Amino acid sequence: MFCKAEIKSVRLLQEAFDKFSAVSGLQANPDKISIYMSGVKPQLKQELGYGEGKWTFRYLGVSLSSKKLTVGQCLPLVERITGKISCWIAKLLSYASRVQLIKAVLFNIQIFWAQIFVLSKKILKMIEAISRTFLWTGSTEVSQKSLVFWDNICIPLGAGGLNIQNMRLWNKETILKLLWAVTEKKDSLWIKWVQEYYLKTEGAETCTIPANATWVVRKILAARTYIIQCLSLQGDLATKLHEMVVNDKFNIKKVYTQFLPQYQKVETLDHLYFGCKVTHSLWQKLLKWLSIQRTLGGWTKEIQWASNWAKKKSAMGVIISCVFGMLVAIIWRERNHLRFQTSIFNAEKLFKEIAVHIHITGRRKPKWQALLLQLNNVP
Repeated sequence: MFCKAEIKSVRLLQEAFDKFSAVSGLQANPDKISIYMSGVKPQLKQELGYGEGKWTFRYLGVSLSSKKLTVGQCLPLVERITGKISCWIAKLLSYASRVQLIKAVLFNIQIFWAQIFVLSKKILKMIEAISRTFLWTGSTEVSQKSLVFWDNICIPLGAGGLNIQNMRLWNKETILKLLWAVTEKKDSLWIKWVQEYYLKTEGAETCTIPANATWVVRKILAARTYIIQCLSLQGDLATKLHEMVVNDKFNIKKVYTQFLPQYQKVETLDHLYFGCKVTHSLWQKLLKWLSIQRTLGGWTKEIQWASNWAKKKSAMGVIISCVFGMLVAIIWRERNHLRFQTSIFNAEKLFKEIAVHIHITGRRKPKWQALLLQLNNVP
């Protein structure tokens, strides 16, 4: 419950409590109630008879403070994320499973705070470090082990990343939601306060950011520069913000997508294999090496064909499974090299790599020996 820091307002609030108690039969427990105030006279503290609470305190799981949140006050967010990870048997999970947990659980915990506060860069870096360590090691202990740069992990799937949301960018978009609420003059107490006390007769787009404003208000008003400079949106500030509204609600995900950098699309495994003549010819050459004559189809058809052979216990069935498995692994490896190291796809070199691997593996397989003699000749 909130009221003005004056005797009259405090007494009216107490009368409302008394009427509620008389109707419901419920009584307030003074030991469980605290009153929070700032810059008031001592007699006001004695009016309600409750104990004075101290900032910062927790409300709905987040820390509330009359000043800018410090790193220490945001640590409960970090502790909650590490607590979630600690209760998971992460070492038994695959990389894909950990990615889904980061997207569905860890990121949503951060979203709850980000929609209320402007989180500091240090806190966001700590959360990213925990998420990165969990992805690669399955642990909560921060480690430098990282197979891929984290910013590349946050790139959309179509551009070669894992589509994990960039927390720093997402936090910026949540500020725009607050700016939209201010410009729309929603029927909210805090928005009316900002309009009357800071903006007065000016609009959010043209007003001078007051030096005496709280840090949250300054952050909200400063966010207007961020969206005004967006060249993909036309019109004034209110028009640009309205473009991000879906069903009368500000859609943060739409804003996030709008402000993502334009990445070059990376071909998927399906398109890389069957859309590229080099990789297509590699698979044809491998089949010719195995003395198999057939017409190639799409990815679904080829994997179904290889799966049917994998069910057979013959030497040919096992060798075809190994060859196809190595082909997929090599295509994925070369795709990453093309994306991150700008290497050249050498089909002849890759064919020899697969052939040598099959022969080395076959030395320990007595049932393969007769068939391997037929595979000595390279087509």
